[in-house]
Amino acid sequence: MSIFGKNSDSNSQPENNNMNGLLPVFGCDSSTRKGDIIFVHGLAGHSWSTWHPQNKKDSKDLNFWLYWLGEELQQEEINVCIWTFGYEAARFKFSGAAMPLFDQASNLLEYLKVKNIGERPLIFVTHSMGGLLVKEAIRSAQNFDDYKTIIKQTKGIVFLATPHTGSHLASLIKNLGALAAPSVNVQELETHKPELRNLNEWYRQNIENLTIETKIFYETQPMNGILVVDEDSANPGIKNVKPIAISKDHNSIAKPQKSDLVYLGVKDFVIKELSTSATPATIAALVITKALNKEGKEIGENVVEEGNRLLSLLKSKKPDTVESVEKVVQQQESAEQQSQNYRELIKQLEDAASGDSEIAAAIQAITDAVKSQSSTINNYTKLAEKIGIVVQGGEVNIENFNFE
Repeated sequence: MSIFGKNSDSNSQPENNNMNGLLPVFGCDSSTRKGDIIFVHGLAGHSWSTWHPQNKKDSKDLNFWLYWLGEELQQEEINVCIWTFGYEAARFKFSGAAMPLFDQASNLLEYLKVKNIGERPLIFVTHSMGGLLVKEAIRSAQNFDDYKTIIKQTKGIVFLATPHTGSHLASLIKNLGALAAPSVNVQELETHKPELRNLNEWYRQNIENLTIETKIFYETQPMNGILVVDEDSANPGIKNVKPIAISKDHNSIAKPQKSDLVYLGVKDFVIKELSTSATPATIAALVITKALNKEGKEIGENVVEEGNRLLSLLKSKKPDTVESVEKVVQQQESAEQQSQNYRELIKQLEDAASGDSEIAAAIQAITDAVKSQSSTINNYTKLAEKIGIVVQGGEVNIENFNFE
């Protein structure tokens, strides 16, 4: 599609008005899937053609990367559901409807809720304004108990050419207002709009405590002589996250082939996040019990070092939580009571992290240390599954929890 709203395939394919909302692409009938991946398009986008190399809008045409990703993850024994979210986001008032980001975020959250998304780990892959929509949805979800599980289960967000501080193109379109009135979404995307700066500041300040990982790709090729989202706006400024330059324009960056860096990078990001599907608090609970039990060889020196750092913090700030760790390590109760002790410890760690940024950072550091250990990462899925049994109420002896 062109940057001024005319679809490149508009002469060959009629617009499908029934492709809004949350649409399944791959693996969504599986009740045992490890997680959900939601693709969210941007301004004047489409739930199918935004991601399709031939701009196809037919939901029966599965020859595109959303479906390929599901297949290849399945080969890695990571069963997921791939969804695509469609919504109206016209550039001009005469060409269609558009909702403000705040309102559209409530729409997305309710779709996720009614589809029971939030019961499993969740990753968003976003293009352009879709990234702003997801950020707004997460910010809004903090204020409502019904949606807080969505935040808790969100493991990562991929931003493809997202204008975190606005787009010069939006400002240009606004200046054409005498010829065609821009939509509310175009107005929201003006460069350095205060609302966008506020949203991005919130994201930078909160994303670490929310333990949501970020991956960023940005375009380097112009469309019709205009770089729609420049490298500065594409970078939300997250600590230790380096944006990746892609030699594509604003539209083609969202339509990768299997050999393209965007596809390979997204696949690697998903494998990394969903292979470690246990929550950071759950992982930390396992590590600090091992550390307290002097089992450093089993989990690796770097991991046990981070575990000991968290234990030191807890001793000074949350001594009751240390008592819970000791109770788990003692292993003197029945299997059922051990499982209950483990659940209580995980809940205490989650509560501690939500109220103390230093503890939250220490818990996240343990997860990062485990991910970096080549000797443990291959067995991480088994670890998560074992701990999941405890969290869900099963009876599992703590002696069975290990990385081998």
